[in-house]
Amino acid sequence: DAGFKEGYSVILCNSDLSEVKQSEYVDVLLAKRVDGVILTSTGLVSSQSGTGIVERIHDANVPCVVLDRDLDGYPVDQVLVDNEEGGELAGEYLIRRGHRRIACVVGPSDLTPSAGRIAGFRRALAVAGLPLPPESVIRGNGRADGGVAAVRELLRREIAVTAIFAFNDEMAVGVIGELQRAGRRVPGDVSVIGFDGIPYASAIYPAVTTIAQPIARMGSLGVRLLLDRIRQPDAPFQRIILSTALVERESSGAISGPGE
Repeated sequence: DAGFKEGYSVILCNSDLSEVKQSEYVDVLLAKRVDGVILTSTGLVSSQSGTGIVERIHDANVPCVVLDRDLDGYPVDQVLVDNEEGGELAGEYLIRRGHRRIACVVGPSDLTPSAGRIAGFRRALAVAGLPLPPESVIRGNGRADGGVAAVRELLRREIAVTAIFAFNDEMAVGVIGELQRAGRRVPGDVSVIGFDGIPYASAIYPAVTTIAQPIARMGSLGVRLLLDRIRQPDAPFQRIILSTALVERESSGAISGPGE
């Protein structure tokens, strides 16, 4: 919407968490001689590959802005979310609700944004003196079926938890569905919290408690930075970091009793 308001036609390309698709889409966009490119993190592309894509765009003399992927000081305009802050918010929230046995479904890679979210979550637990054993950390693929597989693995390992923090809302949706299929009540037996704040997370039952990113603001800032770069190609690069917010819904609750 922000692009249309400025008089630009916007081409949307969905990589579907695929590094190959992302690379091919960039080739197509460059071939079409677009005025600029906004890259949003796929969650799968390695830092080195991500930088390589930005270099290809720059080599074609096309302005570029990167959203939600910290490229460690690489000379490109970036709009980031404080993922560590968000992960810490999730951990602190579950602790306040009385949870002590918590599992974590991490993202498909150990790079940003997954790394930041999990680092913040671990920090909150560490401050409270709570462990996060390796067997309670399950890697997911970023999609709902990854949440399903994670719950099946936790059940296979016979790990009893009262709460699960999922790397994103899509996996949180899968986690909730599989817990219910396994006869676990959400949040009666297990609370679930996700991350992102996607619209679908509020449409299911129970609606997903989440750490919401300011998605609309990220998009509008990305467009603003891109237009500024088009108009002033030699201006200093900008790096904007936005905060997250807890959105409490039906998938989480407090527990009572000692030793939980």
